[in-house]
Amino acid sequence: MPNNWKKYKLGELVQHKKGFAFKSAWFESGGVPVVRISDTTENSINLSTCHRINNNLANDLRDYMLKFDEVVIATVGSWPPNYSSVVGKVIRVPKEAEGALLNQNAVKLISNHNLDNRFLYYSLKAERFLKYITTAAQGSANQASIKLTDIFDFIVDLPPLKEQQAIAEILSALDDKIELNLQTNKTLEEMANALYKHWFVDFGPFLPPGRCLKDGGGPIPGFVESELGLIPEGWEVKKLSEISINYRKVIKSEHIEHNVKYLGLEHLSKGSISITDFGIGEDVQSNKYSYVEGDILFGKLRPYFKKVGVAPFDGICSTDILVIRPIKFELFGYVLGTLIQDSFINYCTSLSAGTKMPRIEWNTMGEFLIATPKKIALIESFNELISSYSRSVI
Repeated sequence: MPNNWKKYKLGELVQHKKGFAFKSAWFESGGVPVVRISDTTENSINLSTCHRINNNLANDLRDYMLKFDEVVIATVGSWPPNYSSVVGKVIRVPKEAEGALLNQNAVKLISNHNLDNRFLYYSLKAERFLKYITTAAQGSANQASIKLTDIFDFIVDLPPLKEQQAIAEILSALDDKIELNLQTNKTLEEMANALYKHWFVDFGPFLPPGRCLKDGGGPIPGFVESELGLIPEGWEVKKLSEISINYRKVIKSEHIEHNVKYLGLEHLSKGSISITDFGIGEDVQSNKYSYVEGDILFGKLRPYFKKVGVAPFDGICSTDILVIRPIKFELFGYVLGTLIQDSFINYCTSLSAGTKMPRIEWNTMGEFLIATPKKIALIESFNELISSYSRSVI
């Protein structure tokens, strides 16, 4: 640590305010948002899911209002690796959430004049803080909690204020770039998803002008009946297992290299094939699966979360992730397009086994039926589009 940096307990650097226990009877459709832990994203707040209370009541609770750039920590939550709701989760208040009210089970930190809010945020987003919280937390197998005294005992390495601001500026710029890339990728993925549905589900390019599969009206020229209903002539119905495989190469825990990249369910984003985070092998304690760059990774635990990603590098992954490969490269886009369709996710969700922790297995997934053109040219054209897109996000 540089000579001009000093160590402080977090409690020496901040004041705090715990969230308020709002009554459900106060909630209404309009007014001031009330932020619960379930309304937080990985780093921020999703106002669209918040309950609200009327302005007069909110004015009486101004001490619980959030300000832009304040840091909020969840004091109650799950144990790792469920990072979406983990105890000790750290978020930063975005501009649009300024003035919202903080609900219970969270605490907001108010920095003193020697501590930059953004530097504090990045210090607490570091893995060291999460490991500290996990060690200090108490609770049952299903829920963990952390005492404020334990939070405030965390040691922060603090440089002078100007250095804090310079470090925070660089990290904020990187975050902004990542967010912009994610937004661009989301738009591209939505376009690819819509194109797949138009070509291979609704058969838009193959229908006569003015006709739609759902409008009835008798037989459609150029279409035949199948297990999936009407499909274009020259197409056939195939199972997912006929065009792709579940690759299962087990790497035993004692053979896992310390620096190998590791992907758990917590590293797969909901509803996005982009993978921007990962762990390392030295933190892994059990057997894992191997995968290579370009493999499709599907989170089989709670498939309704739609955790489907394209591997951006070689590595190992949780056994709750299925490694899926097309039987030949030309089918990559077609397989990926199938796996991200809502109809496929709904199929997996409905057939998942287990009540508390529902899982879908490959032998069930592989039975999913797909209308497939016999002429490979159409699939190759779609594959070229999807492959170029997926390369842009990995």
